[in-house]
Amino acid sequence: GSGANTGLDDNAVVIFGGAVDSNKVGRQRCLRTLQAVADLLADIKSKGKGWPTSSPQHLSNLAWSFATASCRESEALELIRVEMLGRSKEMNVQALATLVWSFGKLAYSLEGGGSTKPFEEPLGSALKSVLTDVKRWETQPQHLSMLAWGFSKLSLVAEEETRLLWKTLEVELGRGAFVRSCNLQELTSVCTSAAIAGILSYEVADALCSEMLSKLRGRHLSCAERLRCLSGMAWSFGVASGSVTPLLDKLEPYVQNELQRTLLGTDPKAQHSQPRDNSSSNGSKSSSNNNNNNSSSSSSSSNNSKSTSELSHTHLLDAPLRQSLMALSWAYALLGRAGGSSVAEVVLELLQRHGSALDQQLGNGVFDGLKGIGADLDGDGGKSSHSNEPYFLTKALLGGQAYALWKPAGWEVDVAEEGTTSNSKISTAGRARPAHHGPIAKISSFLAAQSTSSTPIMKDMSHDLGCLHRLDANSSGLILGALTYRAFYRLHWCLHTYQIDREYFVLCHGHMDPATEQIQKRLLVRGKHTYANDDVGLPSLTNVKVVGHAQRVSEGQKQPYSLLVISIKTGRQHQIRAHLASLGHPVVCDLQYFPEGFREDVSWCPRNFIHRAYLGGIPVEVEPRQPTSANATTAATTATATNPPLSANAATSTTAAATAAIAASSSSSPSSSSHRSPSSPAPSSSCSPSSSSSSNPPPSSPSSKLSSIAPTSVFLGLPEDLLGALASLDPCCSKSETSLSLWKRGDSMEAKTFQEWATLEKSAKSE
Repeated sequence: GSGANTGLDDNAVVIFGGAVDSNKVGRQRCLRTLQAVADLLADIKSKGKGWPTSSPQHLSNLAWSFATASCRESEALELIRVEMLGRSKEMNVQALATLVWSFGKLAYSLEGGGSTKPFEEPLGSALKSVLTDVKRWETQPQHLSMLAWGFSKLSLVAEEETRLLWKTLEVELGRGAFVRSCNLQELTSVCTSAAIAGILSYEVADALCSEMLSKLRGRHLSCAERLRCLSGMAWSFGVASGSVTPLLDKLEPYVQNELQRTLLGTDPKAQHSQPRDNSSSNGSKSSSNNNNNNSSSSSSSSNNSKSTSELSHTHLLDAPLRQSLMALSWAYALLGRAGGSSVAEVVLELLQRHGSALDQQLGNGVFDGLKGIGADLDGDGGKSSHSNEPYFLTKALLGGQAYALWKPAGWEVDVAEEGTTSNSKISTAGRARPAHHGPIAKISSFLAAQSTSSTPIMKDMSHDLGCLHRLDANSSGLILGALTYRAFYRLHWCLHTYQIDREYFVLCHGHMDPATEQIQKRLLVRGKHTYANDDVGLPSLTNVKVVGHAQRVSEGQKQPYSLLVISIKTGRQHQIRAHLASLGHPVVCDLQYFPEGFREDVSWCPRNFIHRAYLGGIPVEVEPRQPTSANATTAATTATATNPPLSANAATSTTAAATAAIAASSSSSPSSSSHRSPSSPAPSSSCSPSSSSSSNPPPSSPSSKLSSIAPTSVFLGLPEDLLGALASLDPCCSKSETSLSLWKRGDSMEAKTFQEWATLEKSAKSE
């Protein structure tokens, strides 16, 4: 309280940051302490007293504490950033590495407009100094791995100031001594960083993979810890793509082995205590009471089954393990490897067990959760896509456990950012804001009003309120959401394995070449801005169909425009906007990516012309499965007891046992199809069986063995504000006139989806 130096000059704050993972109570205390420290720093700074410490290392340690706690206290972080930049010449390699890693972990928005110049120039100078001074990185690989990982997370990989870092990393990765000196975490970090920076060759990737597998064999780790290492390496190979793709096949036997051990519960180092999970952060007390009631009713209805608490206790997965499972599914699905189907199938089983355990633990009844949601779930309550308020279109998704939601422009899908929890302060400085829509409404407030005690996921920020994807506040369209945790993980898995199609109606500037079919530029997300380039960043794929050309007369000149139907495979921040802008065809009324044309655009188009019109490939059923029976588990355990951990041959012998366990649990569980309610399509919308699978399916479909029922789709035509903008356009040819007419009509039964346009185009070419 006195502002004395003692409280920050020692390592107390570092201890606070390191203790946040101990338990939930300890986490709350640590967060309160960090908040108090942040308030103290802000108060001292506002009174002009100067910082209570003169050591850059102490400041970087404080940043590390905030990062470890995933606490985005933006004012305190900004104070630390500014102070550290002023002392960049004083930093040694440890202070610099800690600072960069911390801001990278928080993915801190460095500048409101997305510019990083105030950050990269002084740190570039400090980086050059430490890289020059350190001669032998094998003696301190931790620092080089932290620097590389932090700068890659901040998307500072293509700047002149960081070029020396990537050159140094590339040289060191070619030296066996450096690779051998890295521990498991450092191996994963440098592999990830090199992939994002575009310097990961096959030879280097193979050396890193071999070293990691060698170190894993000599360590007594749990399956979760092993999967974290394997998934990090697989994710890096997915990002790098190209020549390193075959290395996923090298990892597959080891991945299969650890997945199956996790599935069968044969991990000798598995922790049998319930993992800390933030799922119940909202309404946790009432959820606990519901859980007690459900436990008693469950035990009375089943003679031989485990109690609800035991079931939840056994099958809950901690957040890092869930992230590892999703990373594995994504990598194998993205690159279409042969082993992707079996990997994804086991991942789905583990995730759905976790979802079922959460549903039972939190009183989220699969079918009771649908009661009291509101009449809008049976239709649109008399509303249409012209409404300025959200509403549910249909509940006939996943047997009534999921929904499609209309999100108008001006509503923000305010879900937690990656790596945060509902208990930490979340900075929204990096999120896109409409420049002319007034106050932003929150989807969370709408869902909270619709939720009941049986649907805790609709208030659970750690599970994104049940929402499966975001949509810019200034865009409109369909949002897919879940009412149960089991449905949430099924749909989340479907998105990661590219089974759900997302299609958009877009109007862009210029006459785009009709031969343009794909945009595959990599994307770097930096704060609230996304940059497209050819060499560095994350792989991204946008499929484009030019369905018409139009024009508009402005000040005596004809302004050209293109009508596009777009299907995205990956879902990066601002992917469509950044990709189109990189081709010289920015979206109409896009202030961020085409500021010079915004004043003219907004005179006739009220907002950016992006509308998510179609969601396809949505599974009809959740595929409910009860936990593996005791007999099946015993038999499977016996079959795998002799397999050593991380054995490439072990996966083959455990596959049959794991398959038998899955089959036993599937055959003993009732189907949810009998509980499905028929949908009543809203005006200008439809919900029907998909005519085809994903427009870009991977060669091996992970869901092929899971269900033979055709998936469903939901379509919603253009809203009134965008239809009004179309009235200002004139078609340039007869084909464009037909397309423009369909768009203006807003008829969901006549407007064409991406796949339909592709089919028409193919037929026209053949004729």
